[in-house]
Amino acid sequence: MSTTSTETGIDVALRKGFYKLTAYDMAAKCRKMLDARPTCEFAAVEPGKTYCYKPSYGNRFELLTIGEVTPKRTQAVASVDGREPRRIYKGSYTGTFAKLDADLVALAGITHETVVKAAVDAGLDVPPVVRREHPQLFIEIPERFASGNWSAVERVKQALKPAPFQREPVSVADMDGFIEHAHHLLEHVRCERTRRGALNPDMGQDYERMAEGHVNDIDFYRWLRRLVGVGGIFHIPAPAAAKIPA
Repeated sequence: MSTTSTETGIDVALRKGFYKLTAYDMAAKCRKMLDARPTCEFAAVEPGKTYCYKPSYGNRFELLTIGEVTPKRTQAVASVDGREPRRIYKGSYTGTFAKLDADLVALAGITHETVVKAAVDAGLDVPPVVRREHPQLFIEIPERFASGNWSAVERVKQALKPAPFQREPVSVADMDGFIEHAHHLLEHVRCERTRRGALNPDMGQDYERMAEGHVNDIDFYRWLRRLVGVGGIFHIPAPAAAKIPA
């Protein structure tokens, strides 16, 4: 499909297959597209063009759409990050300006979740490794799994995220380990409740709450285990799992 001026950011993202990429890989792809664009300094910016400005130090980027440029090319009127146009000065913009093409202009502000949702609405096949980053788009998550400051959705996201330095995606074996650990903690809490409760009956309710938390963990991981296992919506077959970047 050819690029047209009427394409939205979602159109561009779907055309480029971003819904098949994780959020990290989508960001890396966009950065690669940006790095391939020609760059210039303040004096060479053109009216009517959109640029990504990178200062000479730091990692702060700005999206600028240039309007009027003064004859001496020391000042310009520009919309910065989508805000109302204002005057900008050469002395404040000593870094580089990457001239954006239509695809990058359209993609500005598009989030990974928005792209994945558009793919779901369009009936496109989203890989399970991407589904794991936005589980709420693919399954109904019971509210009883909310825990502490985490919503039920965020808890599922965190549970499906590999631990630091874990190369493989979270698997059924991991879920079994989580369930076994929760059983161990539950048994320990019940023993402590009996032992310490005899000394201080007022602590009984505290141990009851801890026990309920571990029971909830067991319920949660048993529910999630089916979705990660073979046939589950978040199941990653072994050959595909080996291709997931570290």
